[in-house]
Amino acid sequence: VVVCTGFDSDTEGEGFDRPFAMPEYKVQFLKKVAALNPKTVVVVNSGGAVEMASWIDCVPAVVMAWHSGQEGGTALAEILTGKLSPSGRLPISIEEVENDNPASAYYHATSSPRWESARIDYGEGIFTGYRGYDRNGVKPLFPFGDGLSYTTFEYSDLTLDRVGADSVKVEFDIRNTGRMASSEVAQVYVSDPVCSVARPEKELKGYAKVFLKPGEKRHVTVMLDKEAFAFYDMDCKDFRVEPGDFTVSVGHSSADRPLSATVIIE
Repeated sequence: VVVCTGFDSDTEGEGFDRPFAMPEYKVQFLKKVAALNPKTVVVVNSGGAVEMASWIDCVPAVVMAWHSGQEGGTALAEILTGKLSPSGRLPISIEEVENDNPASAYYHATSSPRWESARIDYGEGIFTGYRGYDRNGVKPLFPFGDGLSYTTFEYSDLTLDRVGADSVKVEFDIRNTGRMASSEVAQVYVSDPVCSVARPEKELKGYAKVFLKPGEKRHVTVMLDKEAFAFYDMDCKDFRVEPGDFTVSVGHSSADRPLSATVIIE
């Protein structure tokens, strides 16, 4: 059974806010369907994060389809039938409960049916998304950059080479260890463990999408320039790099980074 649910133009739009959870009747419907048939796939149509913790254990698979447009049905059919392996990755983190979101404390919702807010403080600053989850020690339901496919990938042989004063060439290998051709989105994160200002635990600074046949291995190169190591200095009103050790990690998502190494920026 494929249950297509989520939000539509009546419940979600650019001119108003919406609740985190889907309407209760939709949640109860998919739970009843899953109770009758355990082989139920839920396709979620939404422009942003959706509460899933209350029902996700009832189903074996969820497709985050967003609002996919005219050819969305064709793409969905090709993925569900196995013609293509899904290779999308989450551009956001999806929290378990609304209050886990790093920005939730600064959103002052009203009792309006549209869940509108009279005031938003943006008090989380740069610690939004996965940066905020890292800082607060909260594990999201699905981390930034996550996404499954019909195969598996193996990362290996990370090397870092200085290029000039403050650029780094990141090289590593990816192998398709499964039985189906698919794309992997390798993500490169940079950490600055010792800094004079508060910085996120890690920041996405590069990525590469690689298509691999079963058993194929590809050597991947991602260049990191000065911007990958810099922060905005409020005193000098410019971006600058503080000398020191930086950790570069590579992997499948913000929470799955099997490779890491250290580079010194002088």
